[in-house]
Amino acid sequence: MREPFPALTNLRLWSADLGATAPIISQGFLSESTRLQKITLGSISFPTLPNLLLSCGDLISLRLMEIPNSGYISPEAMVAGLSSLSQLKTLEIGFSSPRSCSGRRLPPPSIRSTISTLTEFTFKGSSEYLEDLVARMDTPSLHEFDILFFHQLIFDVPQLSQFICRTEGLGSPDKATVLSSEIAVSLRLLQVARSTGSPIVRSFSLNIPYKDLDWQISSVAQICLQSLPLLSGVKKLSIDSTAEQAVASLFRPFTAVEELCVSEPLGSQIALALAGATRQAEIQMLPALRSTSFKEPLGFTSVPEIFEP
Repeated sequence: MREPFPALTNLRLWSADLGATAPIISQGFLSESTRLQKITLGSISFPTLPNLLLSCGDLISLRLMEIPNSGYISPEAMVAGLSSLSQLKTLEIGFSSPRSCSGRRLPPPSIRSTISTLTEFTFKGSSEYLEDLVARMDTPSLHEFDILFFHQLIFDVPQLSQFICRTEGLGSPDKATVLSSEIAVSLRLLQVARSTGSPIVRSFSLNIPYKDLDWQISSVAQICLQSLPLLSGVKKLSIDSTAEQAVASLFRPFTAVEELCVSEPLGSQIALALAGATRQAEIQMLPALRSTSFKEPLGFTSVPEIFEP
């Protein structure tokens, strides 16, 4: 395909091959398509994409899904391309496997790039890649941020926590929900902005698919403990679990929670913990708690739809 597409505004390419033979887009492809507004690629390798983005000033949506091993783009190169997009609103970066997003860890830069128009960001991949990515950019207008991390035993995400805290639309959540089942765990933070019109809901969600519930809870607890300033203003906490699993480790960062809502059978365990032998245990767990309620578990049986093609 060598013909230029100077009038092209919307590009959507998807390959059914998720293996090593995934199609590779050459450097010259789309070099004259400067009017592009939307790019959606699935299982397509496009290693020179950052160069194309430098000439796509009208781009408002960029979705890169199931990026294969051959399509790896370093966080540094990715941000360099994104920083030239003055109208970008929607960004999705999703890798096909942990191997496809592995690379050399980079030191944080002294100056970050600002993507001022970005409002929605979806990421699927390793925590290391996202750490390097968000350390290099600011997104002051971001109000919806969804993450799915691949399985790993240790999560070290200080840059992610700092990124959220310095993003005005995400940095002051007042509600938190933890939803877990046998296949995945999800942490969602909500911030409701009051205005003269309808309330504006801003959200951050973290999803980790696992088969082992202990690893699910441990992973979320790791990330929560690294995000203490972010969670210190949460007033309402909801925990929904389909398994009888103690989740006291999740409570420690939520020092300002006043309302707690939990599902059965988990509710009975938490009720016993809060009514334990010593008052000291309760104070350490949820010092500001005023009310507790119980509900039937909702659960979920698949990865959230935001990560489906």
